[in-house]
Amino acid sequence: MAIAAVVIGLLVLWKLLAWLLRPVLAWLAEMKLRARDRTIADPETMARYKVDDSKNPAQENVEQKIRDALLKKKLNDQQQRHRQRTGDKKQ
Repeated sequence: MAIAAVVIGLLVLWKLLAWLLRPVLAWLAEMKLRARDRTIADPETMARYKVDDSKNPAQENVEQKIRDALLKKKLNDQQQRHRQRTGDKKQ
C-alpha cells in the first residue's frame, strides 16, 4: 500500500513539475532562437556585403579580400568615432 502511494505521489509530482516548467522551457527555447538570429546577418546586411563575381573573375583569395575590406571599414569607423570624441574636424 505504501509503495503504491509513493508511486502515485511521484507521478503527481512529475506532472506538476512538467506543468510548471513548460513556460520556462518555452522561454529558454525562445532565447536560444533569438541568440541564433543575432549571430546570422539579416538579408539586408548580407546583400550589402555580397561579392560581385563579374568584377572579380579570379576566385582566389576572395575570402581574404572580404576580411581585409571589413577590417579597413572597422578601422575607419573607429577613427571617425575617435575624431568625434576629440572634436577633430579633419577627415
